[in-house]
Order: sequence, then C-alpha cells, then structure tokens
Amino acid sequence: MAKFDQLLQLAQNHSFSSSDLLPHQTTERDENERLLLHWAAKAGNVRMVELLVTKHPEQLEAQDDMGYTPLVLAALCGHRAVVELLVEAGANLNHCTTRGHSALQYCCSRGHLGIATILLEAGAQVDIADRLRETPLHRAVVMGHTAIVQLLLDKGADINAINSTGNSPLHLACSEGQAGCALALVRRGARKDTGNVDGALPLQLAPREIQRAISEAMTRRNDG
Repeated sequence: MAKFDQLLQLAQNHSFSSSDLLPHQTTERDENERLLLHWAAKAGNVRMVELLVTKHPEQLEAQDDMGYTPLVLAALCGHRAVVELLVEAGANLNHCTTRGHSALQYCCSRGHLGIATILLEAGAQVDIADRLRETPLHRAVVMGHTAIVQLLLDKGADINAINSTGNSPLHLACSEGQAGCALALVRRGARKDTGNVDGALPLQLAPREIQRAISEAMTRRNDG
C-alpha cells in the first residue's frame, strides 16, 4: 500500500486512539510530501490535528510539494474547527501555495463565510493577491458569494483592485453574470468607468439583466 493511502486512511479515522499511531507515521511524508497532519487537517479530524500539533509543533508550517500547509488545506475543505485550532496554535495566516493562493483566498472561493471571518479577525491580509494579482474579493465575486463580498468590504478590501488583465471585481461580477455581487459592489461605490486591458468597462461585459438591475439601483439611489 502506498504511503498516500496509508496516511489517508489514518487521517479519516475520527475514533482513533493515540496508541494507534506509530511514531514513524506521525513524521513520514507520502509521495506528495504530505504528512499525516496535512491529511488530518484536510479530513477535518480535529482530535488528530490537536494531537499532532502538540507532539510536533514544528509541523505547523510544513508544506507539501505544492506549498499547501495544514491551515490552507483545512480552509480549502471548510473545516472550521480545525482552522480555529491551527489559528490558535499560531499558524501563518498569510502563507501562499506555489500558485500564490492563501487560506483566505481558498475559503472565499469555496464560500466558507465562517472561516473567512475567523481568518480576517485573526489578522489575515484582506487584499492578499495571487500570481494573477487576484485578491480574495476577486475570487468571491467570480463564485457569486455575496455574503463574503460584503464581509471583505466591511474589513477594508480594495473594491477597485485590478488583476493582471486589468479586471476589477466589478468587471468579473459582470462578465460572470453574478448579479448579486455586481449590485453589492455598485452600492458600495465600485468604479464603473475603469477599462481593463482590452478597454472594456465593467457594464459592457454584463448581461442585459445585470445592466438593467444596476441602472435601476442607481436610479433609486439618486431619487432617494
């Protein structure tokens, strides 16, 4: 059996006893350079994560071959209790994978509002950017997570942040047809007059129903 399979099976055992773990199993890495702690965090196994972090605090920032730490994996998979444990243990909130993705970016993409709140309140950088210069706000908008968009803006996110192709969050909300996010951004003052690298303005990328909804929202605001 490959080490990958062995560690995965161990991590998925939520009723384990500490005596079930052999010393070498807590420190060996699999074919993807992952430790048992990585797999336990990914599986949401709080008891195992707590045991491993206590026994091997040096593993808190351990990275696999793609730069994933236990915190990034827990945030990606939506395991709030594990995230809380790792944050309290002092995990680096702003670590990025080899592709430049942080725990906050992943949970904003996946719609994990509670985890995003925990990370931001613990001090995660609200505008941390990946290799494409996309911030958590860009990622939340693309996936249509309006509640997370509001959270990020409440925490001071740059509403007009520009990615590597010149697109602001409003550009992406419009191009992806995310009406709720587009309206939230406009109501919070997002610029509508900034072109991307192709010169396109946000509303030029929007379906007609979004253009109409934004126009109506602006009319109501001006009338009020």
